[in-house]
Amino acid sequence: MRLTRCSVALFIANLAAIAMVPALAGAQSRFATPAPVVLAPTTALLTAPPLASFTLGQPQPMGSRAAPFLRDHAAFAAVTVTALVASARADRWAEHQLPRPQSRVVNSLSMAGEKMGNPAYVAPLLLAGYALGRFRRDTQLSGASLRVAGAVGGALVLSEGIQFAVGRARPSQSPGDPDDFTPLRGNNSFPSGHTTMAFALASAIDAETDRRWVPWVVYPAATLTAWSRIQDSKHWMSDVVGGAALGLWAGRRIDQFERDRLGSLSRVKLVVKGSRRSVRAGLRMRF
Repeated sequence: MRLTRCSVALFIANLAAIAMVPALAGAQSRFATPAPVVLAPTTALLTAPPLASFTLGQPQPMGSRAAPFLRDHAAFAAVTVTALVASARADRWAEHQLPRPQSRVVNSLSMAGEKMGNPAYVAPLLLAGYALGRFRRDTQLSGASLRVAGAVGGALVLSEGIQFAVGRARPSQSPGDPDDFTPLRGNNSFPSGHTTMAFALASAIDAETDRRWVPWVVYPAATLTAWSRIQDSKHWMSDVVGGAALGLWAGRRIDQFERDRLGSLSRVKLVVKGSRRSVRAGLRMRF
């Protein structure tokens, strides 16, 4: 029996997707789970996290609340800006000089990388993790799946907003000119949405588990997605660098916020009611 290179490439590239559910199934949070307050059925509205935590009844000055946020994120912001500047200078070089061999292995890897940043493929996997957790009565798995889904969704919303505001043209729209910006006009090259989603997924999964092998799978897989966007001439190099930085930051921060402030997500229940004439579905959350 002959094993083609295409088959090997697809096997390697999809390893992260195969490993995602078992990684979440054994999730051991690095953050403390808050205790429930009142067990009463209600609905919840997800709101944006504050810049810093505070104690009720003891108002803190604005400077003291902002200081932890600035301190914790200054180094990451500095590295991100440096990487963006360096990659922006290499945008033209990457478009014209990077080899793009059209082989079955390269094409298969590129297709597999695209899938990790595509909601059509990621959403069913997260839904399967949630459903499996509910079926097994494993609140750890179902809660982790919901938190990862929330982190990925939040990162995508941020990415879409930045894309619309920046309005950068894609390489196919403006060949050889990475400086074509028309804000608020519909161009959506910066940052790469696929890369943002892939790194948000990797970062959130990594935040949900202490298993040492997980980072060695999820981050290389996310990097494969970033490479595929350049390989397929869908984005400039600085687009994927920006997407990777946004995904890393948003994935971990939103997952942490969900656990610290919305720990009841682990007690979300899918409710489906129907009759011959109509079917209603929704989420019930207990606080």
